Amino acid sequence: MTALADPAPLHSEDDSLDAVDYLLPAGMVLFSSAVFWGFARTVLDAEYSRIGTSSIQRNFTVGFEWDADGFPINQIGHPYQGSLYHTAARATGHDFWVAALYTFLGSLQWEMFMENELPSYNDLITTTFSGAAFGETLFRLGSELLDPSTSGSERVWRELGAGVIAPTMGLTRTLTGGIVESGDREESNILWAAIFLWAFEAGLPTREILTRAG
Repeated sequence: MTALADPAPLHSEDDSLDAVDYLLPAGMVLFSSAVFWGFARTVLDAEYSRIGTSSIQRNFTVGFEWDADGFPINQIGHPYQGSLYHTAARATGHDFWVAALYTFLGSLQWEMFMENELPSYNDLITTTFSGAAFGETLFRLGSELLDPSTSGSERVWRELGAGVIAPTMGLTRTLTGGIVESGDREESNILWAAIFLWAFEAGLPTREILTRAG
């Protein structure tokens, strides 16, 4: 089977990553966490969002536990939050594995600093692994819409659509000027997104899929 190009729209294969390409996704991770925390604190008035130096110190002192949060939080909320971390790194040209590391670090930062509940093993696992799988899927779906060779209203709708699918990718492209750069559309295959997510959730090997998909 022919290898498919990786839909990483901000960098060509010849581009080298600089310090900004590492700092920008880190900033996006912190920004995403701040948005989630701000919503929980100001809109939901959630008890877990009442954080301070004492809660952070307790998290580091006592350490991790297994929580009993419901399905929507653990299996929908955390994977989506992790996907934002992942797509932010992918949008700056990093490969899947580096982006997965950003997902892990983003989850760890949330567990230790952004909740007054003890950090959770299952939250860290779910946000990292499911977030990376979901984020990779959203990144590839969003990339499928992008076409740097277009202009005018078509370009606007394509960029908006990709931003809705993968918000941190859209914001990253806005900050780096990718939304106005012109060029050729990179070859991709939207089927790889569905195949990857299905294989990952089924516990099947995904390394070959990533190799074939770029």
